[in-house]
Amino acid sequence: MLKSLFAGIIALFAIFVVGGVGYYVVTNQSPVSLIPATMNSENRTASTSTPQVVNNCADFNTFSQYVLQEIRKPDTEGPVPPSKYVIPSFEWKRSANEPFITYPIIQGVVASYGYSADGLTNTDVISAIQNDTNAIDQNIAAEAAALGFTPDALNTLPFQSFNVDETLQTFGFRKGADLYSLVLERNGGQEPSEGSVTVACGSTDPRYDAFYNALRLQADPTVRDPYHNDYVQVDEVSPDGTVYDLTGSSNLVKIGNYYYFDGNTVRLVSDDSEKAECITLEARKVGAGMQCAGGTGMVTYSGSGPVAGSVLSTSPATATVPAYFSFSVSTGADLTGNKNEACYIDFGDGKQQVLFVGDTCVSNFESLLHSYTAPGSYTATVYGTWKDPSTGESMTEQLASTTVSVLP
Repeated sequence: MLKSLFAGIIALFAIFVVGGVGYYVVTNQSPVSLIPATMNSENRTASTSTPQVVNNCADFNTFSQYVLQEIRKPDTEGPVPPSKYVIPSFEWKRSANEPFITYPIIQGVVASYGYSADGLTNTDVISAIQNDTNAIDQNIAAEAAALGFTPDALNTLPFQSFNVDETLQTFGFRKGADLYSLVLERNGGQEPSEGSVTVACGSTDPRYDAFYNALRLQADPTVRDPYHNDYVQVDEVSPDGTVYDLTGSSNLVKIGNYYYFDGNTVRLVSDDSEKAECITLEARKVGAGMQCAGGTGMVTYSGSGPVAGSVLSTSPATATVPAYFSFSVSTGADLTGNKNEACYIDFGDGKQQVLFVGDTCVSNFESLLHSYTAPGSYTATVYGTWKDPSTGESMTEQLASTTVSVLP
C-alpha cells in the first residue's frame, strides 16, 4: 500500500461571495483519501444544473479584443495574473469627493512594453504609450456606444504626463451592473521603463460599498495624480467576512490597516503593519482563516476551519457569481524524493486551475477568484499529485473539499 505524500497535511479553504447572485454556504472539509491517478476532469462528477443565465462582463472579450487590436504589439500579453496574497482588483472612483477605491476583477487582460524587450529604450516606451492613447481615442467612443456602454466621467482621465517617469490615461464605462476600466500608463525611471495597457471588468459589490461608506473616505484635492496617489485598495477579506485588509497611497494608509466590519460598524483592529499579528485578531475573535504574522500564519481561533454560512451579497439573479477561495497546504511528512508534487483545484463545475504555479504545493498559501455561472450545489476539491519514489507510479490525492451552494 502506497504511503501518502501529503501525510500530516492541514488543508484549509474557505469561500465568500465578493459579488454576484445568491448565498454561499460552506461546509466542513472532507477527510483525506487516496484516489487513482487516472481520475481526471472527464470522469469526475460535475454539476448538471445549467439554467440559462446572463454572465457578468459578457462584453469583456469583444471590448478587450478591440483594445488589443488598436495598440502596438506588446512584448507580453495575457490575463491579469492571480496573486497568492492580494485580491486582483481595479481602481474606480465613486464620487468626486472620495478617493479611488477598488473592486475585484472578474475578467482582466494586461499588455506590457519594456522590461522583457531587448534594446527597447525609454523613448520607445513613451512613444508606444502615446501612440496607443492616440489610436484608442479615435474610435473608442464609437466602439463603446456599439456595445451599449455608458461613459463614466469620473473614471475617464485625459492623457497626462506627471514627470519624466509617469504618463496616464484612463477610460471608464458602465453597462448595467458591470464596470469596465481601461488604463494606459508608463511607470519607472530605469532603462527601459515599463508601459502597460490594462483592460478590466468587475461589478460594484454591496458589501464592499458598505465598507467604504463606513470608512467615510475623503478625497485629497491637493494631489496632482490621484489615480496613483489618492486611493485605497482592499487586498484581502477574511474568509469569515469580518476583517478587511486595506492598503493604499501614503496619504491615506501608511502600510496596511485591518478593519473589523460587520456590515454596519467598522473598527480598526490593527494598523501600520504589512500583516496583522495573529494574536491580535485571535484575541478579538475576528478574521478566522485570514493570513497573519506569527503563530501558525493563519487565524485559527474558530478551530480547524473558517466560520461557515456568511451571507455576503445579494446582487441580481442574472449575474455570474464570483467566489473567493483561500487555502494553505503544509506538511510534516518527509518529502525527500518527491519533487514532482503539485496541487490543483477542481471547482465542481467542470473547470480546474493549477495552484502555486512555478512552486511546490506544500508550505504555500494562495487565494483566487472563480465565477459560478448558475445556481446549484458544487463540490470544490483540492487535489495533490505526486510520484511514488520507489515505483515511479503517479498518484493523485484528495486534500480537502467543500460544498458551495449558490441559491437564486
